[in-house]
Amino acid sequence: MGKELKILALLSVFCAGIAFAAPPARDPDSIYFPKNYQTEPNRKWPLVVLLHGYKVSGKFQKKYFRISQQQINKRGFILLIPGTTYDQKGFRFWNAMDYCCDHFGSGVDDVGYLRATVQKAIAQYNVDPSRVSVLGHSNGGFMMHRMICDHADLFSSAVSLAGASYRDLNQCKPSSPVALMMIQGKKDWRVPFEGMNEKTLQKRLKKREGIYPYSSNEALVRFPGVEETTRYWALKNGCSGKDGPEHYQDGCKRGAEVVMDVHPAWGHVPLILPGMRDKILDFLLCHSK
Repeated sequence: MGKELKILALLSVFCAGIAFAAPPARDPDSIYFPKNYQTEPNRKWPLVVLLHGYKVSGKFQKKYFRISQQQINKRGFILLIPGTTYDQKGFRFWNAMDYCCDHFGSGVDDVGYLRATVQKAIAQYNVDPSRVSVLGHSNGGFMMHRMICDHADLFSSAVSLAGASYRDLNQCKPSSPVALMMIQGKKDWRVPFEGMNEKTLQKRLKKREGIYPYSSNEALVRFPGVEETTRYWALKNGCSGKDGPEHYQDGCKRGAEVVMDVHPAWGHVPLILPGMRDKILDFLLCHSK
């Protein structure tokens, strides 16, 4: 027994000297400025807020969307990538909706954090408050929808790739119009084009795909499809008619058009080519409050 106690004592001393790496409480925010930012002190710049998908980092999402420093310089905008927290498995996530993606019930207030972060950027940097936009993919797309529903006063435009809104769209009560583009693949099995309803959920479960990365409570895993969400936002933005089958533009308040960009062959993580990157940035940067 005496020998065992000595071994335990040695192990405790040894382990005490090792610094085990643990995820930070929250990743730091990252911000990128156009090259002329310092030389044009009186200019107000558009702000683009980028929200990454589940597990991946903001830097990865920046590369995925091909938003290079060259693009920031060329188009003249500030890029803000807010930092997220980590779950018990060490994965980055946004607590966007009750179905996604706070799997371990941390209750972290990402809505409040993002509002404060955007407001801080507006106050601290030469940001044009009438041209603040948000872009999100997957879990970041869910978070994007939550922000424009709860804090529409902050944003002039928004783009989601494979994102969805509140389970009950009536909970989405934007205080002002926000131009919205929803990009969606018809072959996306994680975020179905039709939304997650009883039919699409049971289809997943029969294929033994489970409901990952959503809540383990199947009753919560419901959200509207792209068409329904597009129509809802067109109504909220006061659009009176369509300019084409997937574009609500006529009569929209403050020019806050609503676009549904559907791709039949795309899955959940499609290849973003420069043309699509340009289309996204064009939409985000051409609107103002």
